[in-house]
Amino acid sequence: MNQYRNPLLLIFASLSWGGVYVVGRYGLNEGSAVWLTLWRWGPGALIFFGYLAFFRRDTFSKIFSNFWILLLIAAIGIAFFPATIFLSVAETTALNAALYIAATPAIIMLFSALLYRSPIGKLGWLTIALGLSGTLVLLFRGDLSALASFSIAWNDKWAVISALSWSAYCLILPLR
Repeated sequence: MNQYRNPLLLIFASLSWGGVYVVGRYGLNEGSAVWLTLWRWGPGALIFFGYLAFFRRDTFSKIFSNFWILLLIAAIGIAFFPATIFLSVAETTALNAALYIAATPAIIMLFSALLYRSPIGKLGWLTIALGLSGTLVLLFRGDLSALASFSIAWNDKWAVISALSWSAYCLILPLR
């Protein structure tokens, strides 16, 4: 069973992330994007801080010494990113929102090279090319000639902002 643990965890993570788009689309019938974000992260945050308070008090000094960068990371990754996902699925399809997110690995790699001087090797460039190609094929439903007349629909603005906010979140993590 141990040999299957990591692949199963990756499948679970993918299903969980994919489910956010679908659940978000239907969850908006019950409340706002902010409401969904609070319910998504609020209970976990309370449990986590309870755990820290009772079992890991020594970590509070580390948290407070890095308070501002952790606040920025939390604001982007825990508040802004999920809220923009939920706003995006209110205005576009879950598939469109997920397709914009599919471009984030390429965005992160390119900006890591620019900001942190991280080299992109041959495999990295191949990964970027394949990832963006797959995203484009899905986005244009196999008709790459539609690329010439491509424009981002106003309805997709929150999906684009969501993808950019996730990229920003990943890019500021090394600062912690």
